[in-house]
Amino acid sequence: MDTLQHEELKYSKYDMAIDTSFWNESYSQKINKWRLEEPIAFLNAFVSTPLVAATQLSIPSHLAYLRNDSFLASLSESTSSRSVASVLFPGFMKNYNHLEALENMDARNALYYALYELLLRPLFFTTYESMQEEECAWNAMSFTSFCVFSFIDGKKFSFRHREAFPSLKLSSPIYVEEAFHGFSNFPLDISACEKIHQFAKERISFKNTPFVCAVEDRDVHFADFSPSMFANMAERHTNVFICFWNFSSRCDRVDSGAKNLFNCLRLALPQLQKFHFLALQGSKDACVYCACTCKQQAIESVERTFQRVVDALNSKDPQCVDWKVLFESNSDPVLKASGWISREDKVENLNSVMNPEERANKGSQCNLQLMKWRAAPNIQLDEIQNCKALLLGTGTLGCNVARNLLMWGVRHITLVDRSTVSYSNLGRQTLFLFEDAKNGTEKCIAGASALRNIIPGVCVTPVSLNIPIPGKRAGADKQELIERVAVLRDLITSHDVVFLLTDSRESRWLPSLLAAAHGTPVINVALGFDSFLVRRHGVVSVTSGSNVVGTDHGEQPLSCYFCKDIYAPSKSQLSSTLDRQCTVTRPGVSSMASALAVEMLASLYQNPAGFRFTCKEELQGNPGCLGIVPSIMRGNIRSYQINHEIEQRSSKCTACSASILNQYHAHGTDFIIKCLEDPCFIEEVCGLKEQRSTDEAALCDTFSDSSSANDN
Repeated sequence: MDTLQHEELKYSKYDMAIDTSFWNESYSQKINKWRLEEPIAFLNAFVSTPLVAATQLSIPSHLAYLRNDSFLASLSESTSSRSVASVLFPGFMKNYNHLEALENMDARNALYYALYELLLRPLFFTTYESMQEEECAWNAMSFTSFCVFSFIDGKKFSFRHREAFPSLKLSSPIYVEEAFHGFSNFPLDISACEKIHQFAKERISFKNTPFVCAVEDRDVHFADFSPSMFANMAERHTNVFICFWNFSSRCDRVDSGAKNLFNCLRLALPQLQKFHFLALQGSKDACVYCACTCKQQAIESVERTFQRVVDALNSKDPQCVDWKVLFESNSDPVLKASGWISREDKVENLNSVMNPEERANKGSQCNLQLMKWRAAPNIQLDEIQNCKALLLGTGTLGCNVARNLLMWGVRHITLVDRSTVSYSNLGRQTLFLFEDAKNGTEKCIAGASALRNIIPGVCVTPVSLNIPIPGKRAGADKQELIERVAVLRDLITSHDVVFLLTDSRESRWLPSLLAAAHGTPVINVALGFDSFLVRRHGVVSVTSGSNVVGTDHGEQPLSCYFCKDIYAPSKSQLSSTLDRQCTVTRPGVSSMASALAVEMLASLYQNPAGFRFTCKEELQGNPGCLGIVPSIMRGNIRSYQINHEIEQRSSKCTACSASILNQYHAHGTDFIIKCLEDPCFIEEVCGLKEQRSTDEAALCDTFSDSSSANDN
């Protein structure tokens, strides 16, 4: 038995360990949630404690551990196994927007604020409707809490921080009259000690709060802790103890949470002069029995101090209060604050420990997330970033569109092309390198490799496919043609948007038809020497795509690329000269058109109607948070103008008319093969041939009438 008389009660300090995952989550909170605000973010720290003797811990029990799930508000209970309890300590984090604010922070005032927010406010400065509610507040109080003050440098992934475990100190200390270590030395019945120990082990497994017990021989009476309960039990019983789980690693000290517990009790019961406590641990030999004494608190001084706090809070936010003045204005202040782990800031730089691919992905998204801070706070990024984009053509347009999709956070891209990289491509097609041309690499494969080199986390799929075009006889290769049609159909139906970027008009016909038939949105980009066209096709079929809302809003669907044609598309590059086989255009035109096409996609994702958004709504002043969403943009850099046009679906379109789609739905691939082999059949189905005959007959009649009139 150890007996220590008239020595000041000593406390051990907590320390903090912060996992890398915590800083990753802090970065996400800053970018996505806090933005320009400096809020108080409430956290939970994890502390492990042994429930049985000789249990080895991976993290010492005096070490509070922060990790990525510390931000989860649902972590309201502790968890445990048979031998170890994982206990939650509540706290908060305040992140500053500027490094200077952290460096110039008034450390003592910040500590007083933390004490008020985490401890004093719920216990002494909250008005409760009943005594029962007030007791519940004391019952739920964890007297060990923490605070983190930080600055996050989002560009460098650098985190500067300072932590504290706020501790309440009164003007007079607590003295130890007697102290006993180990159950066998307690002046209590051993069976009563066993009951208390078992009760504490069961309690710490779900609730890290103190309790009160009264011991009468072998009988033990338990109750949740509150000042009124303690006083009530002390009047009715002789041996009354404040019991708590002791996280101290030193046998001659209790943890700093006990310091807050005892001093809050003294503030609530200013006339208190003595009390007993049991500091419990997993090992029965490490448990401590203490009889303590303390001076009475001056009731008038406590009341004056608390009234100054109330008066200050009536006119100011707690974060703006000068707490030092409130608590230290007397020559003999009632209470003081302490608890900083270190007076110096710590710096964590995650560059060396973060997965480079993870950092590249987060860094590339930073600009998008920063849009939500000021420029476009209502922008919704999730849907466009989950968009599956199909790029038909990986040439000048395809390279630029893919690059712009990465800028908007699109991470699912499929590149379709059959041609190989040539030396003539290197100056214009921005994803290809000299080695690609030297090795004759297929464009889709070289483009996919380049995108992965830019952002390793992108999911890009290369597909080597020669898109079937009208006017080419299948012959003996009919089965191979059927397979190519099937591959193209499956690609279009499995993606959220199709970009038509091929270098010939006829290669866009079949994708336009299939997309119209299956309700997949299309954005079409075409180039001239100094002009460009960017247009979105009308969505004319029922679809389950999340980016195509509703049916047609009662409006005639928008036109497609082929709605103004008077002839069916066919092979246009047959016997063409070199300048007709290549897209001869001013170098900047492709970049402009590609950027506008992807911006159109982004704007459509911000509109409630998605790709069914009509230009009528646009003219009525409902443009969406990124502005207007045109149907057709025709640009010319000779005059530096962009004109907007609106065209409605043609009833005789070779790609999207009802007659064409009905035949496709009725006969499927057989209909497609027949169209590919004979473009004139397309004209027959859609009615162009009949319309042309009617127009020619009418024209002949007009000429005939004119000749008759002249003869007369």
